Amino acid sequence: VGGYKEGGSFPVHLANAVTCIDAHKSNSSLVLTGGADSKVVLFNVATGQQAAKMEGHTKAINRVLLHPTAGTAFSCSADKTVRAWAADGKAVHTWKQHKKDVTGLSLHATGDYLVSASMDATWAFYDIATGTCRKSVSTEGAGFSVATFHPDGLILGTGLADGTVAVWDVKSQANALSFAAHKDGVVSLAFSENGYSLATCGKDGCNVWDLRKVAKQGADAAAVKTFAGASSSAVFDYSGSYIAVGSDKDLAVYMCKTWADVLHVKGAHKAAVTGVAWGPDAQFIATSGKDKCVKVFK
Repeated sequence: VGGYKEGGSFPVHLANAVTCIDAHKSNSSLVLTGGADSKVVLFNVATGQQAAKMEGHTKAINRVLLHPTAGTAFSCSADKTVRAWAADGKAVHTWKQHKKDVTGLSLHATGDYLVSASMDATWAFYDIATGTCRKSVSTEGAGFSVATFHPDGLILGTGLADGTVAVWDVKSQANALSFAAHKDGVVSLAFSENGYSLATCGKDGCNVWDLRKVAKQGADAAAVKTFAGASSSAVFDYSGSYIAVGSDKDLAVYMCKTWADVLHVKGAHKAAVTGVAWGPDAQFIATSGKDKCVKVFK
């Protein structure tokens, strides 16, 4: 990973900012991107060709997800909707549970369920096969800016627009824990695959939390590591060896536990990095940016 260099730069959304990205968990050629142009694109980074374009949203895309096995894709948008797409780009489901921007989207560990979260302070739980919304949960306070399932599937981590992280018991929908994570909104939230670590991003940096300590500290939780600088996205690789962080225009990779600097690409993008995703087995890192580019580092 320390020797990774830029291996491709693609204007996937033409003259529009690329707002989010996800990489397929087993197919090392496919990434899914969302744009300010309201389009979702399945892109083959090996050939540099578009594999499918998904059209139907009417405002900027906030999050995209690729299903690891089913060939389906998911997106949420500022147009207040969540959509599911077939591999050929045809719309499968459109969910209209929310009243404001949908900002969070996460796939359950089973691959059978999806959760969305919105700036209207609600989160919703969907059965993907039937297309039904099983549960919609309304909360008091600030809207949600991000939502991610824990790998065990039993808890849901959410980031709020006021900088709080709120953790929910999925079965009871009860708020299990809340703590102040950032001074401003939480823009990214990711768990490590072993479930022990959580990374959150905000304008004041990227914070890494040890959930075993957080469980004891409660509202007084303290980060075990902070990477300075406004950060937009942080994600652990599947093995839990590395954490990749997009901050300002840069891409950085650190070794987990020692936090040693493994890779630092200054000016990875010409404008702000909006998303970071690991390819299968950390074969590559894909990034999206406001400079209208998707980049691959390998």
